[in-house]
Amino acid sequence: IVSFLYQYITIYPDSSGYLYLADRMLGLDLSNYQGERSPGYPLLLALSFDCKTVAVFLQSISGIASLIVIYKICLVIRLPRKWAFGLTVCNAIYLPLIFYELAILSESLTLFFILLIFYILFGLLYEKRRGYVSYIILALCCGYLVLIKPFYIFVPIILFIILVFCDRKKRYIIIEQLFVLLIPILVFLGWSYVNKANTGYF
Repeated sequence: IVSFLYQYITIYPDSSGYLYLADRMLGLDLSNYQGERSPGYPLLLALSFDCKTVAVFLQSISGIASLIVIYKICLVIRLPRKWAFGLTVCNAIYLPLIFYELAILSESLTLFFILLIFYILFGLLYEKRRGYVSYIILALCCGYLVLIKPFYIFVPIILFIILVFCDRKKRYIIIEQLFVLLIPILVFLGWSYVNKANTGYF
């Protein structure tokens, strides 16, 4: 209701950097790009074909998905359903989250991936999910989070330590846990190499 009544896409000073990189990505040309932004969020803008309305619509969908993930996290950590529902509703009526969905900023997408990472992590810890699939999905989510903001490179490192510590009696699954560390580091190094090629700085 707020989204339909507000009907205004907010452009912040930071937005121009994201939009510029999205244009460069649409043109498949990153030569001489100075690396002001990393490509995670501009990729969403590029997939919207430079249409801000489509980008905001996708962000609103990610906002709804974030609420679903919050509810599922609450259930995974064994909160009663009414508590899970109450916490989800509290997040749903927190207006700043909605206004971030209506802005050309990376916050909504970042929130979605952070919540998704927590959901997968808690699934591994609480529900003892095993197999390569959960670890690979967790690694890919961490990799994309790093692609949104390279600052978050610390997240997969912490997750790797947590997973190793929680499974310290089962050394044989260290290979699965390494995915969580290696894929985001490869993403980080890959974008750093692009910056090195364009600017001379790694």
